[in-house]
Amino acid sequence: MTLPRRTIGFIVFALLVSLGCLRLGVWQLSRLRERRARNAIVEARIAKPPASLEEILRDSAPERYRALSLTGRFDYDNELTIAGRSRSGSPGVHLLTPFRVAGIDTAVLVLRGWVYAADSKSVALDKWHEADSVTINGFVEEFTKAKGPIAVPNVPRSVRVADFDSLRTRFPYPIARFMVAQTSDSAERADHPARLKLPVVDDGPHKAYALQWFAFAVIAWVGTGAVVLKGRRPKV
Repeated sequence: MTLPRRTIGFIVFALLVSLGCLRLGVWQLSRLRERRARNAIVEARIAKPPASLEEILRDSAPERYRALSLTGRFDYDNELTIAGRSRSGSPGVHLLTPFRVAGIDTAVLVLRGWVYAADSKSVALDKWHEADSVTINGFVEEFTKAKGPIAVPNVPRSVRVADFDSLRTRFPYPIARFMVAQTSDSAERADHPARLKLPVVDDGPHKAYALQWFAFAVIAWVGTGAVVLKGRRPKV
């Protein structure tokens, strides 16, 4: 029995949809493999003993997420904020504070954490000062390359992004080519800024998305089969 042209068109469309769903499912499995490879790298770096600033400065390309432990003092006089940083839906900023280690001319910029700012840029910095001399724990974080001006209008001590080339001209001393995201310190105050966290090491949504796309492909095949069988039934 010859199938109607409309039915043939539907079958072709359904098969194309199923192929597209299969392709998306395979792509999600590829993303899953990439995420697991990244997770393995992050876990390996986290597992290493915390490095000192001297050790990291000797490395021409410090490993992102490498654990650090630094003893020194914060230079609050040259502190900045990174504007437009939200947390759980609330507007705020990240505190970016230079940290000096005795005997080392180069300062490292420390992301001390997130604090609330109603306009996402203005905050009373004095309120969030912590201990001056302290041992901090954290991990290596990378600078972000700016795609435009980083200055925030009317807020001279705030920037839009942490761009190394732009930031290094703002300090009276050299700064390291990496930042440190602080996770804790030796004088932790109860109301400290919300610390930044290491990335979650899990499979993410990719496996579930892959299964979803494969299920859509199966549904398209089943629907196509049903249409073909219906088209072959003799009319009474």
